[in-house]
Amino acid sequence: KIAIYKVIVQEVREVKLPKIDEEFLKKLKLNSAEELTSFTEKSIKSRKEQEYAAQQKQKISEFFIQSVLCELPNSWVQTETDKVLQEMVDLFASHGVKSGALEEQKVALFEKAQAIARDRLKLQLCFEKIARQENVQLESKDIERVLVQEAVQRHMAPQKLLQQAQKDEAVRKDLQSKAFQAKMINWLFDKLSK
Repeated sequence: KIAIYKVIVQEVREVKLPKIDEEFLKKLKLNSAEELTSFTEKSIKSRKEQEYAAQQKQKISEFFIQSVLCELPNSWVQTETDKVLQEMVDLFASHGVKSGALEEQKVALFEKAQAIARDRLKLQLCFEKIARQENVQLESKDIERVLVQEAVQRHMAPQKLLQQAQKDEAVRKDLQSKAFQAKMINWLFDKLSK
């Protein structure tokens, strides 16, 4: 059978690439098309290297998590689960998720938080042992990096988070723990990449 359709075109869009001329290059603060090509190549290469590094760091973490076969003390798991749950609630709240929606997912959120807590603790145990053997020390620049990242995630100024960390020992220890894990995963990735 033959069918006839009638359509009304509301809008036609077309992507138009900018002309690579002097004006375009000035906006990018570049002098020539060759510089643009070089800049683009470096950007793509850098992004690919970062993606590769992130994948490798994930594999390293998974290896260490799977290598810990012993049962973790329940008190440790409960304390870490509480921290993870609070982080989840804060994250959801910053994205506008209502507390009623969280209440509906209470059991699933708790199970997810508990799994994350166990993984964090396993990594912490492995990293502490390696740090002792290899004499890897946490430095202030490591904490500063994590402080800035955490402040961005919490939608607050880094200075304000620093003030909280100075007043609240739990916040300070949490930042130190995250900085330590970040340092160790980067240290291991660098060692394995050589």
